[in-house]
Amino acid sequence: LKSDNITINKKLTAAEADIENLQTTKLDASIADITYATITDLNATNINVNNLEAAYGDFKVLATDKFSALEADINDLDTNKLSANEADLKYANIDFTNIGSAAIEEFFSKSGMIENIVVGDGTIAGKLVGVTISGDSIEANTIKADKLVVLGDDGLYYKLNVNALGEATASSD
Repeated sequence: LKSDNITINKKLTAAEADIENLQTTKLDASIADITYATITDLNATNINVNNLEAAYGDFKVLATDKFSALEADINDLDTNKLSANEADLKYANIDFTNIGSAAIEEFFSKSGMIENIVVGDGTIAGKLVGVTISGDSIEANTIKADKLVVLGDDGLYYKLNVNALGEATASSD
């Protein structure tokens, strides 16, 4: 059969066909070996893709075994493990409510900051050892010292002593 134009009104069945250009309204194919395709809109239920490159992607849910990104903006992050070496944290809000008084006692007594530590009613008491105190004001009922040295307005240090009558003397020793 040779013809320039043929119109078939019902159905054409062929066992094999070579067609250079095919224009169709709908294509149903059980097996398609397609090398190149341009698709405007694609709706698919199941897709297996080996390599995917996209300029933009919008996912409602994404599940993956391994995820690697050069840059990420994450609103909420739920993680089981975070490496502090990689995190470079500047500030942290730490909840101390789960630290027991025994842990506080152990910390201060092992560090040597407080000797004979007593923890009770939220107050840590004991004897400070080997401590330098720096500050604008020290508030105390009694300060007991073998030697009390005060820096004067003239830049000299003065040793304060009180005699048995309660009279204070100062010397610039």
